[in-house]
Amino acid sequence: MSAPARRETIISAATAIFAEQGYDGATMDEIARRIGVSVPIVYDHFASKLALYEYLLDLHFTELRGSWHDALLGTGTIQMRMEAFLDALFAHVESHPDVCQMLFRDFTSDNAARAVYRQAEMKSWSVMVPMLMQQTSLVQKVTLDFTSMEMMLWIVRTGLKGLALWWYEHPHVPRQQVVAAGMSVLWMGGDQVLQGKSWPIK
Repeated sequence: MSAPARRETIISAATAIFAEQGYDGATMDEIARRIGVSVPIVYDHFASKLALYEYLLDLHFTELRGSWHDALLGTGTIQMRMEAFLDALFAHVESHPDVCQMLFRDFTSDNAARAVYRQAEMKSWSVMVPMLMQQTSLVQKVTLDFTSMEMMLWIVRTGLKGLALWWYEHPHVPRQQVVAAGMSVLWMGGDQVLQGKSWPIK
């Protein structure tokens, strides 16, 4: 197997193991065992478990961000783009369940790994603020300062992570229903939901 191909097998196996066992439970030995190679071969590609974890976080957050970037900045009203963004986001979650577990279930007691995770997560989700502020129609309507808008979007980010993890535990629920639930809360707001209104399932 070529070096690039071997690296891809390591990435795939490591993603699955980090998803299953978290950073604390994952070991380079287990990654090597799963793909049938010696541990030194894994270290040939990644200097440490932390280096591998950092690489995977950057890789998967970048892919996740790419899945919804075009939808959010596409054509149509902001309402249409928000729905397209949620659909693209959850389509990616649906097709990459291990990545969903690894990125959204933050469970490690290692301070260095936790810092790496927070940095990668912040880098990925924070790009939403300038992206949204670049939209002329939104800038004209939004009166919030950058920090306030960033806090609100951080609430959105936390909710979407929770919804993605809930869906992981309830895979029988259609993606369209998950998107509608997200739109009901994020777009319509809790007040309207409590009044019995909800976003239509398409």
